[in-house]
Amino acid sequence: PKEVLVEAKAYGVVRTTKKVYDQQYIFVCRVNDAGKIVELKEYYNPNVVTSTFSSWIISLTTITQVCILVVCCQIII
Repeated sequence: PKEVLVEAKAYGVVRTTKKVYDQQYIFVCRVNDAGKIVELKEYYNPNVVTSTFSSWIISLTTITQVCILVVCCQIII
């Protein structure tokens, strides 16, 4: 399998609290010879999540209140 690294950034504002969600991600994807993803690992800063949502447990209601716009996605091969 081959590995592909993806760097992404998400930005949004929680409608009810007006807290900003500004997060950077790194995804490590392993793909097989057919180009299908066989493994995906996501790395991010959990402190950004807890400071924005004030809890480790994010309810579906809270998630639907966030408008996230991916502003950067760069594939590194």
